[in-house]
This record gives sequence, C-alpha cells and structure tokens, in this order.
Amino acid sequence: MPQGSFLGPLTFIVLVDSLQASCLTHKFVDDTMLSEIVAKSATSHMQAFCDEIVQQSEEARMNVNGRKTEMMIGPIAKEPPQLLSLCGTMIDRVTAFKLLGVYVSCDLKWSEHVDAIVSKAASRLHFLKQLKRAGAPGRTAFLHICTEAGS
Repeated sequence: MPQGSFLGPLTFIVLVDSLQASCLTHKFVDDTMLSEIVAKSATSHMQAFCDEIVQQSEEARMNVNGRKTEMMIGPIAKEPPQLLSLCGTMIDRVTAFKLLGVYVSCDLKWSEHVDAIVSKAASRLHFLKQLKRAGAPGRTAFLHICTEAGS
C-alpha cells in the first residue's frame, strides 16, 4: 500500500486487528501490548506468545521491529524470567514505559509519571519567562503556548 494513500490507514488497522495472541492483548494504532499474569510457582509463556504474534504478522506481511520492543516485569516476580527474543533480537528489559501518555513503572508507583509532568511544566514555564523577557504581549504569548502544548 503506498504511503499517504486513503486506504492505507484503514488497511493497517484491519491487519493489526487480526493479530490475536493467546494472552491479554491491548492494541492502540500501531502498538500492541501483550500482558501475562504468572503465579509465583508457574513459568511464563511470553516467549510463545511473542512467537505467535510474529508468525501472525508475517502471514499478514507485516514486520515486527524487535529493536522497538520492550519488556517490563512487575514487582512481585522474585526471580527474573528468561530473556525474550523477537525476530532474532533480544528484547530490552525496562523499569518503566510510556503507554498513551502515562508512564507505567514496574513498582506500580506514580513517581516516574509525576517527574515527567513536572519536567514538562518547568520547561514550558521557562519558555513563558523567555517570552516575557523578550517583550512579547502576555495574552498572545499565552495563547500561543496553549496551542503548542496540544501538539
């Protein structure tokens, strides 16, 4: 499908929607998240779920990028499970990731998300101060910042 065509986004959504793993699957546009709840004495089957998704995507002639894939383990796991691979690439293990604008951390605390919001607010306040020092009119500068913040 040529990039920029009218049917491209619809075709992509239909293809992504057809991906069905044997575990909890969450999809948003071009992201797919696999989740698994593992009992303390049980073993993880996530590698099999990843292989299943890769096989289905290959059948739909889509590529899965292993370098853009991350793995996070919750706080209850006593021993780390085996490392996962996707298309021959080892998946990076992270302690936090961003999901739809919210930072989710492996300890399930809000500190990572709050720090990100505080940093973003400080950056925008600094920009407002710079505009004020440069002599920009207050109301115009505020409206411009509000429109920029949405992007």
